[in-house]
Amino acid sequence: MTAKSDRHWYPRYPGDYARKTAHLSLVQHGAYALLMDWYYSNAKPLPDDWVQMHRICKAIAPDEQQAVQTVVQEFFILKDVGWTNERADEEIGKKAKISDLRRDAQAERERIRLKNLASAGAKRGANAPSNAHTTTSTTTLDNTNVLSPPISPKARSEYSPEFEQFWQTYPNKTGKGNANKAYLNALKTHKELTHEFLLDRSGQFAAAHKAAGTPGQYIPHPATWLNGCRWEDDISGITKRQSAAPGAPNAWGSQFSALQSATAKILQEGAGGVQNGPPGLSERVLDTSDSLRLTQWRNPGSLAQLPDLSDTAGGQTIDHGPAGPADGGETVL
Repeated sequence: MTAKSDRHWYPRYPGDYARKTAHLSLVQHGAYALLMDWYYSNAKPLPDDWVQMHRICKAIAPDEQQAVQTVVQEFFILKDVGWTNERADEEIGKKAKISDLRRDAQAERERIRLKNLASAGAKRGANAPSNAHTTTSTTTLDNTNVLSPPISPKARSEYSPEFEQFWQTYPNKTGKGNANKAYLNALKTHKELTHEFLLDRSGQFAAAHKAAGTPGQYIPHPATWLNGCRWEDDISGITKRQSAAPGAPNAWGSQFSALQSATAKILQEGAGGVQNGPPGLSERVLDTSDSLRLTQWRNPGSLAQLPDLSDTAGGQTIDHGPAGPADGGETVL
């Protein structure tokens, strides 16, 4: 059985509970909840004594006592040790195993710390300068005064079996060290949380993203998922990402298309002069640099008379403006 410090909470799965107890009345639901609270708090079967069970449920009226007996006979099995519940015994066993693993891990960490501490003290003694006038030197290690050396990468990479299970289940395997810290902190901070629940929720989270075909870069890092309590998220909202349809209108693409059309028209007219251009435009020269600039407008006032060139696909129009620069300099499209 688990230690008393672990008995103040137990996992409750609403979906499983609703499926198995949908037929119960309100009074029967209350009796069942009180009986399970007592079962997990004491980590042992219910007593084979109706008077004691009525007292546990505070059942005084005859209909209340009948509700207690109905629930016990349906959901518990009478054995030599009392009335047992298979699911409750299974959860209590899991908690006991987790407690044992945590205790063993803590003992191993302490063993490594003391070993490193002793090794550091031995090295200091070996490297200390010798003194001919000193016959004996005694060094006492005090945990409060000697700093522990950094733990080696090998020791740091030893993760608990529970975390390794979580790591294998989670879909985005990025930042394992931070994920381990977040995992331990989540179990420590949220007393109602269990390794099994995290494993179950991370598995559902992975399956939902796999079904949706979510690219890895859009799945949060495991540390982010744990620190944000994302196990509480509704995963039904994870759906397949919609990519932009080919040929969809794009403002920048439309403007560039219109610019290409204008450049092609100028190239057809010729760089030496405009044969069929609008009245008043005497000459223009095309500079085919990377910026596609039109330079040296001889008659900048005529720029406003150029027809607007529209991109019918994107609905974008190049507006030439009222005129070029007043000093006859560059006009950049």
